[in-house]
Amino acid sequence: MIQRGKLHNSFIDRLTGWKGVQTDIDPTLLPDGFLADATNITITNQATLSSIPQPLLVGTFSAPIITVFTWKRDVAGTNLVMIQAGNKLYKYDGNTFSLVYTFSTSEKLAFSGGFFDTLYIMHHTDGLFTYDGTTMSTMQEAPRSKYLLLWQTYLFASGDLYENKKTDPTDFTYAPQRVRWSGIVDNAFNSWYVADTSGTETVNNFIDMRSEDSSNITGMAIWNRRIIIFQESRIQEIVGQTPSNFITNTIYVGRLTTIDNQVDYYDYVYYLSPEGLCILASQDVLISKALKKYWHPATYYNVAVYDAKVYYNNDDDIGVYNTQTKTFEHYSYPNTSCLYSDKNNLWLGTSDGKLYKWGQGSGVLNWTLTTRTIHYGDLEAYKRPILLRILHKPTQATINVNLILDGTTYNVGTLDMSNGQSDEFILSFPLFEQAQIQLSGNQPVEIIGMELLSKMRGVGYV
Repeated sequence: MIQRGKLHNSFIDRLTGWKGVQTDIDPTLLPDGFLADATNITITNQATLSSIPQPLLVGTFSAPIITVFTWKRDVAGTNLVMIQAGNKLYKYDGNTFSLVYTFSTSEKLAFSGGFFDTLYIMHHTDGLFTYDGTTMSTMQEAPRSKYLLLWQTYLFASGDLYENKKTDPTDFTYAPQRVRWSGIVDNAFNSWYVADTSGTETVNNFIDMRSEDSSNITGMAIWNRRIIIFQESRIQEIVGQTPSNFITNTIYVGRLTTIDNQVDYYDYVYYLSPEGLCILASQDVLISKALKKYWHPATYYNVAVYDAKVYYNNDDDIGVYNTQTKTFEHYSYPNTSCLYSDKNNLWLGTSDGKLYKWGQGSGVLNWTLTTRTIHYGDLEAYKRPILLRILHKPTQATINVNLILDGTTYNVGTLDMSNGQSDEFILSFPLFEQAQIQLSGNQPVEIIGMELLSKMRGVGYV
């Protein structure tokens, strides 16, 4: 029996309230309809399983794509896509790629749209730059850091911060726990070393986020109008309406820390920890436990929100959290080094210099789908497969069908999905205790459900 309208790989964890793929509990306790392993397959709103379109190639560069940023210009009213490939920064106006600047190293750039039709660009070694769409200019009196964050009328810098005050008294202090900011002076953020005055009080425009374990800063975000500071072992916040009344609070201490990337989405902040995707809401929660088997130390980590889904990667493995259905999906694309989203596109960059728009190409990604392990009990009468039925929508696709019986893979054959909506295979395979169905292909499909019948018509629903 196929249960229409049911999300085939969804569940509710009664302890945490989160939904997702069940991969970390006893398979014998799994509900019917669970998919144990699916790559490059998505769950539609109609509860069918659908293949993923290929990305659309936009440009090719001679170095790895490190980061992408879309800058909507205030005056021109047009978008420029800024692409960092190795140590070079390019701009893309929708038609042409142009070299903007060459930095001394390929350290990841940080961007902020700022005000007054000016883009602010931070390079950890070369410092802070402004860009007006034509000219890059160095800001002489500004710190060097990894991260930039725009909050109200202040621009914040942090992360392995080096002071870079070149006028007397000079200051080149290394301050990895420091957050420094600049207000607007003469239509620019150039008051990094000019203290604010509140009444008769002089207010320094920096805060050292000290902790007993000297935890360094690893990221910044905005959450509920507060400035969130990620550190190696904790998450802190800066609260206040202006620098004169800023205070700091520790809101989380534990094993979860961010890896350079975070994204705001409605009332949440999604970020990557060394263990996977986390959400900062009423509490700090690891939510990607369902895809933990794909998580591994990597060179490239990114997180982006696009079309109500949170995409995150560690190298080629791409996890996708659907914020509407509360389910997880696993995608894979070779050499993935960058993910970035704007209003209209999800951009994907690769370590071999390719820049794509996700899901906008022709054809589909190679996909695989393996059901959960089906346990058929102890009676031998229930252990010989006799019939495999696959329900699907008619498509011009041919897929490969396997059975995995007690860990051994047997090829059932190929299925032409252009004929009808239900296909059956008559089976003749050895006795078994556990079974899995495995499908794979490289053409568009929409799969509604499957069922495997054994001798004596004991049915395992998948």
